[in-house]
Amino acid sequence: VAIDYGGDPQIRDGVARTITLRIHNLYKVQDALAIHWYTPPDWHIQPSADGRVFVPHAWLAQGAAAELTFQVTADRITTPVVRAAVELTRAGWPTVMLVPVILVNGNTPAK
Repeated sequence: VAIDYGGDPQIRDGVARTITLRIHNLYKVQDALAIHWYTPPDWHIQPSADGRVFVPHAWLAQGAAAELTFQVTADRITTPVVRAAVELTRAGWPTVMLVPVILVNGNTPAK
């Protein structure tokens, strides 16, 4: 699993930030993964903070991967660094994958 910030990892108050999640399936079976974003309460995830994605196994295609693009908006950033996590789960399996999303406050400091 890889996070693509599309450049620098800055986020600003009220400005949508594009974040792409790439999932490479190296396991021997294909499956659908449930996705859930854990974020501070004033964050907004588009198109949704919850969903499912089908991830084919590598045998079906060279470098098979699923790619998901989200728009992340935070109403107000008050700390130098903000964190979220994307949870990926597979039905019937006890394991959980947590992918950290770390963003830097990009607001111009007040003078």
